[in-house]
Amino acid sequence: MSLLLPADQLRDPLARRSFIERCAKVSFGLSVLPFFSKLATAAEAPGAAPNAGLPGFGKAKRVIFIQLAGGMSHIDTFDPKAGANKGPAATVSTKAGYQVTSFMSETAKVADKIAVIRNMTAKVGVHASAAYLMRTGFEQRGAIQHPTLGAWAQHFLGASSKTLPSSVCVGRPANHGNGWFPAAYSPLPIQSPSDGLQDVKALADEATHAKRTQLLTDLDAGFGGKSADENVKAYNDFYDATFQLMKS
Repeated sequence: MSLLLPADQLRDPLARRSFIERCAKVSFGLSVLPFFSKLATAAEAPGAAPNAGLPGFGKAKRVIFIQLAGGMSHIDTFDPKAGANKGPAATVSTKAGYQVTSFMSETAKVADKIAVIRNMTAKVGVHASAAYLMRTGFEQRGAIQHPTLGAWAQHFLGASSKTLPSSVCVGRPANHGNGWFPAAYSPLPIQSPSDGLQDVKALADEATHAKRTQLLTDLDAGFGGKSADENVKAYNDFYDATFQLMKS
């Protein structure tokens, strides 16, 4: 299962601290996060979304996207059948007028607020390729990696916070990425919700941490000045974002 959680609801201090407590539970050290090294391969910085005010944009402030490998049984949930094809559950009417099974009795009460797709067609039937299509909206094309939901949301709506990631991926983070967008559009990967962020234990006290940070900056300055590589700047930007998150 993978889950993307835009973090714009965490702008207030209390919510930020709750996020850090649940996901990290410790302060960052100079090891930062493994994913920062991976993300730092792109140089472009995220900018303000120019089209967020156009008609057609939704009003949702946050979205939880759950992808189940294999999915739920349709006849036992949102698409009950009759006769020999009927499952073990009874059929109940929803607030919106369509039917679901009795397993979804609570969902039936808010069915007017959800959209149910009972059938669809696609050109791909292989599970892996079909799952890729559902995550990205594109069929796999050679070595091209397409952006997933969180990256598209950040592209059109802009970054939701100056310090917090715009999206979070729980479970199988390799399947959810920025695609051709800048690395900063990648979701914050969390392998296990119970473990939170990994490899984030503080390696030193605050004073020692500050000295090591300055030493790292001094060592990087010469290389960055000579190479003029935008990837170096992108890498440093990720460090800065991490330190801002530490202090928030």
